[in-house]
Formats: sequence, structure tokens, C-alpha cells
Amino acid sequence: MKKCRIRRGGSFALKTLGCKTNRADSGKISARLHAAGWTPSVGNPTLCIVNSCCVTARSENKAFKAALAFKKANPLSEVVLSGCVADSLSAKAHEAGIEVKRKIPIPDGETEGRDIYPQGPFHRYFLKVQNGCDNFCAYCVVPILRGAPISFDKESIMRELDDLAGRFVLPGEIVLTGTNINLYKDSGSDIIDLIYAIRKKYSCRIRMSSLEPPFEKDFIKRLSGAGLICPHFPVPLQSGSDRILKKMGRKYDTFVFEKTLEEIRKYYDNPAITTDIIYGFPGETEKDFTATLHFMEKAAFSKSHVFHFSRRPGTLASLYQETPQVVMKERQKRIFAAAEQTAERYRKKFIGKKLEVVVENAPWQNVRSCKSAGADGGRAKAQRGEWFYGTSDNYLKVKFSAENMNVLPGDIVRVAADGIEQGIMQGIARETLWTIKAKK
Repeated sequence: MKKCRIRRGGSFALKTLGCKTNRADSGKISARLHAAGWTPSVGNPTLCIVNSCCVTARSENKAFKAALAFKKANPLSEVVLSGCVADSLSAKAHEAGIEVKRKIPIPDGETEGRDIYPQGPFHRYFLKVQNGCDNFCAYCVVPILRGAPISFDKESIMRELDDLAGRFVLPGEIVLTGTNINLYKDSGSDIIDLIYAIRKKYSCRIRMSSLEPPFEKDFIKRLSGAGLICPHFPVPLQSGSDRILKKMGRKYDTFVFEKTLEEIRKYYDNPAITTDIIYGFPGETEKDFTATLHFMEKAAFSKSHVFHFSRRPGTLASLYQETPQVVMKERQKRIFAAAEQTAERYRKKFIGKKLEVVVENAPWQNVRSCKSAGADGGRAKAQRGEWFYGTSDNYLKVKFSAENMNVLPGDIVRVAADGIEQGIMQGIARETLWTIKAKK
């Protein structure tokens, strides 16, 4: 596919859908546009971009609707679908007069290899270290859309962090993103070697995403020695039935998965172990489904992202006979209830405990969007009745008050948790552990 080119100058709007990798990609898209003289706009942009996700039919439809909404609201604007664009979505987009550019747009006059970084500041920085996958699980379209796995070299990754640190104090949290980051390899180094290199230079906490089992020997043991690693492990199960796992083409069975969880809990106290689960996979019997429910209970996941099977063109599972919809609907209620029960039990463990929370939203709008918050005295003491929102190191959503504290997005605060409301931890901030600010 030829490189995507866009003209220089103008205003743009960018909507990001899907995974953390897409969020990292959107940061680069925005940075390239800024470098080419474009400015962000919420009203009458000349360029509208939807960085899309096509992992499921539902996410594909969501991306298409977002592009149509852009086109309806801005009929004279150029509307572009970028990111994971499936062939089926590409065809629909062209019919609707929407352009498709799967690669990150490159402004005219720029070269693809030039280091251009997101502007910031950030409450969490999404650092893409890897892309692609060659597992070719029966249900998954990602290897088709993102291609074979590639890893970005350690030097370029460190340059990106150095650039960010040169303009700002780093945010309290860096999220390492990729399609499957434990596939990361660079000149004999793996993802843990990269983490140690980051840790040697910077002291912000690190969160990982998309860890596909099985792990290499001593992976968790080595990781635990790095320090300041968020005790959050996103490890996709997909099914609690060995028969279905084999049919899916997964590279482990429930015994291996259970041993992986034991290893994590050996080195981390009360870690958040989040997972992805597909129900209604073709051929899934009631026995298979019940095995999944039992495994969810036994594994005690802190959060389960539950999806019904979605036929994706080009995958092996697209050739299988689908589970009847009436069965899917009945199983949906049971598996969502099971997911919420295990999540609620995990949350309750932390009532009366202290959580280390990265601040993501402040109660005043100007701070949420202020490009140079903190550089110009933008901090103000929080008032009684104002609520902040953030994410704890163990991946709990937290709502908290911070009366008489100077708090901004990107800070990390210690919150005394005293309750739960609608699945969100509540509490009071007691002290600031990390401060984000722009450098003058």
C-alpha cells in the first residue's frame, strides 16, 4: 500500500476507537498534523479522522457510524478512516464517500522515519513498543489487519521518552502498548529488558497491556525485580474449556493458564488480573460454557471483558456454524453476571485501603484541556464537593475528593478508599506522590 499523504495546514478532528495501541497511534497522528501546521478543532474541521477498530462486527459498525457522523456534521470536510480497517468496512466507506488510509497519515513534505512525538502533557502516556501478531487464532482478524509482529528498537523508544521528559516532567504513568507486547524482541532483548532500560533512567510507574500466555520461563520473576510496575496483568483467557481453546487455536490450556496466575500471585500481592472472554464460539456446548463460568470464579479476575463471538471475514472461525442467537442471549446474562461478581469481590478487598491513583479528570474543564497546565500557575486548590477521577495502579476506577490539595491530571495521589458506588471506588486523597508539570 502506498504511503498516505495529506496536505499541509488546516484544522482537524480525531476520534479514537478500540485498544490502547490505537490511542498511541492517535497520538502520533495528532503530532504529525501539528508538525504540518494543523490545529485541533471541534467545530467545522477541514479534516476528520476516525482511528478505527474492527476486532468485532460491533466495533466495525461503531467506526463506520462515527465516520458517517463526521461527514453529516461536516459535509465539506475530508473524512478519513484510519487504523484497523477491515475490507468490509473499507468497501462501505468508499460507497459513502469516506476515504480509507490504513497507515498513519504523513503530511506532505514529511518523511515517514522522522521522530515526531505527541505534544502533551499527558495524565498517562501510551508508548507503543510493538505491533502485529502471527498467532492466527481462529476467531481473530488482527494478524490480517496489523500484519506480522514487529518491535521498535530500544533507542527510538528511549528517544521518545527523552523528548517527552525534555518538554515536561513525565506523567505519573507510562503504558506500554502493542498487539502482544511479550512478543517484543530487539537485538536479543525482550520486553523486560526494555522495562529495565526505562526504569534505569525514569522513575514513573509502568503499566503493561496485552500479555498473551504462555509466558517465557521466569518472566514474572524477572518483571517483579524492575520495581514500580503496576500490579495489573491483562491476560486473555478467551474460554475456560480446553476443547474450545484448542478449537480457537490458543497456545495453552486451562492448566497452563492457571499456573500463570499462580506465578503472578506468587510475586505480587492482590494483583489485578484482567481478561478477555468470548462466549458462544462455534461449537460451544453448555458443558464448555459452564466450564468457563467455573474457571472465571476460580481465577477471581478483577475485571473480565466479555464478548460474544463475532464472525470476522478471512478468519478460520468464519467458516464454522455459529451458535444460535437464542442460546447466545441466554448465556450473555449468566456470563455478565459472573464477571460482575468476581469484579465486585476484588473491589471490596480495597475498602479501607490506600490506593495509588493517577489523576485523569479534574473538576474544572480548563485544566482537563489546558496544554500547559502547571507551567503558568494553573494549579488551584481543590474545593469542598469537587470530585476527581483516576485509575489506581491495580486498575480500579476511583472517584475522590482532594480538598485543599493542588491536583492536576497526570499527578499520582494516595487515596484512602472508603466505599464503592456503581463499580467505582470512592475515597479521599491524602497526599501527592507524583507531580506533572510543563517545563518552562
